[in-house]
Formats: sequence, C-alpha cells, structure tokens
Amino acid sequence: MASYGWRESRSVAEGLFEEGHRFAFLQAVRLLEELYDERTPPGEGVDPQREVVRFRHAVRMDFPPGDVESVHPGAKGEPAEMVVNILGLAGALGPLPPAVSELIVERTFRKDKAFRDFLDIFNHRLVSLLYRARKKYRPAIDTRAPDRGRVATVLYSFLGLSTPHLLGRMEMRDRALLPYAGLCVDRYRSTAGLVRLLEDYFGVPVDIAQFAGRWDAIEDDDVTRIGESGQNQLLGGGAVLGRRLWSDDSSFRVQLGALTFVQFLSFLPNGSAFRALVAAVQFYVREELGFTIGLTLAAAEVPVLRLGAGQGIFLGWTSWLKRRPSVANDSQVKLMGRP
Repeated sequence: MASYGWRESRSVAEGLFEEGHRFAFLQAVRLLEELYDERTPPGEGVDPQREVVRFRHAVRMDFPPGDVESVHPGAKGEPAEMVVNILGLAGALGPLPPAVSELIVERTFRKDKAFRDFLDIFNHRLVSLLYRARKKYRPAIDTRAPDRGRVATVLYSFLGLSTPHLLGRMEMRDRALLPYAGLCVDRYRSTAGLVRLLEDYFGVPVDIAQFAGRWDAIEDDDVTRIGESGQNQLLGGGAVLGRRLWSDDSSFRVQLGALTFVQFLSFLPNGSAFRALVAAVQFYVREELGFTIGLTLAAAEVPVLRLGAGQGIFLGWTSWLKRRPSVANDSQVKLMGRP
C-alpha cells in the first residue's frame, strides 16, 4: 500500500491503525474495505462477525474533535474495530440522559464493560446503516470496480443489460458502453450518438452515410410467375421483374477513416477489431437495418504490391496496383456488416 506521507516510510494502513483519529470516517472505512476485501461491507451482511469492521462508540462527556477516535486491526478471524464519536446512544451527543453516560464511564473505569458492550450492539448497526446510506448516494465511496458498483447496475439497466446472463455476450467490452447509457435510453437512436460511440471506442474518424440502400429479397408470394399457374402477372398492378427489390431506407454505411495501414488491417473481417465494430453497431441500432462498413486508407499509407511480403496479399482488400505515390485517400474497400 502507498506510504502515509512523502517524508515517512510507513504505509497508509499503519498510519490508520496508529493515528486513526486523523482520518475522516468515510475514508477510514473505505481503507478497511480495501484491506479486508474478502469480508462483507458494513451493514450488508447477516453476520456482524464477517463484516469488515466492528463499530464501537466512545462514550465521552465532552465534545469530540473528530468522527473517529481510534482504529484497531482485527485479531485472526475477527473484524477490525473502529471507535467512533458519531451516532452513539450515550455520551455528550447521544439521546440517553447524562446520568446513563456517567454510569457507563464509571463502570468502564472499573473494568465493567457489559453495559457499554450492550449499547454497542445497537451503535454498530446504526453506524453501519449510516455508512451504507452515504455509500449508496455517493458513488465515489464505492470500493468495487466501476463496472460492478451500484451505479453501474443502474446504467446497465438503461442499456438493456440488467441481468447477468446478458453480460459478456458481445465481442466488445460491456463496461465500455456505460458512458453512453444516456444515448441508449431513447427508443430512437441518432446518427450522432453512433458516431460518438464508435469514435470514442475505436479512436478513429467515423462518418455515417444514411440511405445507402440495399437489395431486399422479394417473398415468394410476391414474385411474378408467367403461365396458367402463375401469379402477379398484371402489368402496373403487381407484376415485378426479378426476385429482389432496391430499398433506399433500409441500410446505411459506416465509413471509417482516414486510417493508417495497421488500423486498416484491424478492421478487415480477419482483423482484431472487425467483430467488435459489428457488435457495437448492431447493439446501438437494434432495428433490422442493414449496414455496410467502408474503410478509407490514407493516401500515404497505401502500400506497394509485393508478392510474398509481410502477411501476404488479400485480393480486394490489400492489393493495390500503383507505380507512383497515391495522392488521394483510398475508399474502395466495402465490407458487409449486417445484410
């Protein structure tokens, strides 16, 4: 663990146990959660002995200088112990009469801690609930990974990934979608939102060409057949020439670039980023819209064709016939994303 101060060699944990009064309450509990991460967070379990820390209240007749009195490491198999000055039943700030507090102080001085320990049963629960409430509404206090905390659960619900069996099914990391939960809340997704998602995740320029169009197959019941047993033969009243129909509004194109040659290779179907790109677009669009992927290679990155060089040549993808340097970006490569 990091050192307590730049002039000292002791760790933060050692400073916490030696000078616990110098730590804020939330900070101290959070450090204990990091130290004893195998234990249950305060107020979230059914067995107090398995929780990270056991809270006790310092019964004082004067006003305390801070929230934390002291912190002690737990014995083997026992939780750590934190003596606090907040939310106690007895003491100068507690709801019990001063006479009760004086009785507890007197008995504790005589080594009789039964009454104090009895009240600490309730003090522990009260302080645990206080920490739990602050942790719930202050995301920065949550010590869990950002994609496993309470806020992440809410954001996953916005994304439609609220149950565990829905996570980890895409080629892209689920946690990468969390910053864009607000873009996915609306039923109707915008082109600008898709551009922002893809540019942030893949780190390349993205442009969306709407109404790129595609060929849709005609259902058998709508195909024109000639003859006595034919169908849809009336000219101008159902006759169709061919078995497919061009649709302007059922497809779009995702244009990436200009790309370096290394980036270009990663977005090919055998590259490392192609499947993640398709998964990201399908997740965001959701509707049954087809899309193609266009790759724009920067002019300076277009290689000279050399047979047997490097990873080989892929016809139609990485094969260019040129005798002089390219002066314009190359946008010939078109890939099928979703038909």
